[in-house]
Amino acid sequence: MTAAYRALPPDKIPDATPQLNVLQRVGGAIGIAVVTVVLDHQLRHRPTPAGLAGRFGTTFRWVLAITIAAAIPTIVLAHTVRRVLRRAHASKLEEAVDTGHSPSAHVGGSDHVERSSHRSRAACGSAPCHEHELAARSVGCVA
Repeated sequence: MTAAYRALPPDKIPDATPQLNVLQRVGGAIGIAVVTVVLDHQLRHRPTPAGLAGRFGTTFRWVLAITIAAAIPTIVLAHTVRRVLRRAHASKLEEAVDTGHSPSAHVGGSDHVERSSHRSRAACGSAPCHEHELAARSVGCVA
């Protein structure tokens, strides 16, 4: 959720919040329906107690597979965001060195953009760019 909100300009967050809420609720309902259908289908084949236990195990494996399938894009997104933030941080450090500013003063004395106390683009004196905007949103900068 945090990554989804970080990628948005602040004025778009009020529009995105209900959309994300609806997607979560609909996705959850669809997920429960799929698992219920799988479990129902499994339980019809072996009504014995041992068979029922095995069928619940099969349904659990379905849930596990769905969870892993959902985790893969999440991991890819987190990796991509980190890479963009590192590039933005590196470009800010290079820009600070090129303009003669102290890199520690430019990023709030932190080694990582994510932990920076930098609050405005005007304070760092940089021109607007996509990387700066993404990095700025991640640390709470305001335009």
